[in-house]
Amino acid sequence: MTTRISFQSKPIFLLLTVLLLTTIPMSSQEIKDSVKVVQAPKSFITNHTGVFGGKTIIYKATAKSYILKMTKENR
Repeated sequence: MTTRISFQSKPIFLLLTVLLLTTIPMSSQEIKDSVKVVQAPKSFITNHTGVFGGKTIIYKATAKSYILKMTKENR
């Protein structure tokens, strides 16, 4: 059985074809270009001395950056 497209439906068919072609996934190079590089978390360590209540305290302070990933679960 052969399906024929009537003259009136050709513009719609062409429009749907164009829309379909524009939704084709990006090439692998375009995907690589759109991926953001995330830097590794950094750690910062500093040594301190303080006098608290008349006593000298030597201590080390540590801070670290964290990369948070957005997922469906934590939105």
